[in-house]
Amino acid sequence: MKTIGKIIHLAKSGRLIIQLRHIAFEGQVIIDDKNIKIGKIMEIIGSVSKPYASALPLINITKYHIGKQVGISNGRINN
Repeated sequence: MKTIGKIIHLAKSGRLIIQLRHIAFEGQVIIDDKNIKIGKIMEIIGSVSKPYASALPLINITKYHIGKQVGISNGRINN
């Protein structure tokens, strides 16, 4: 897994807000530290110096996920 940032908020719309540390693109599937798909990036928001991603969850997101590092796959993904 290549870490791209961390989940900082679950919006009222149901989307995950991710503070990005590395480049990410719309349409990429994000995974957690166990290589489980947790969301799909729908749009990149914010400034160039402080980008964020808005992602549509693919699983039931709880408060446990807030603050967790997420990444993109560089190999095998668990469903």
